[in-house]
Amino acid sequence: YILTHATCTHYNALYLIALSDGTIRRLHLDDGGAEYSWSILCTDGLESFICKRSKSNAPGELFIGTMTGLKTPPTLKFLDKHELSPTRKFCVDAFHRITH
Repeated sequence: YILTHATCTHYNALYLIALSDGTIRRLHLDDGGAEYSWSILCTDGLESFICKRSKSNAPGELFIGTMTGLKTPPTLKFLDKHELSPTRKFCVDAFHRITH
């Protein structure tokens, strides 16, 4: 299979594409109901991958994922999250309130 990301309405989602028949399946990841944008950064060519999730009002977070099968969602392990200074966080929050 191919693991990739693509735009779904206004955010990126992760997709699996089966090489055998071209079937496309969107991966549903537990993100607490928030609409995160997900991006694939790299894979090991087998079952592990590094991905980033982000929102317009928060810095990106890195995860390592493991595919356990084509019919089940991947397992995700949190790796890192960048912290914004209070001033930058205020600016991002203000921008988000204005644009949403």
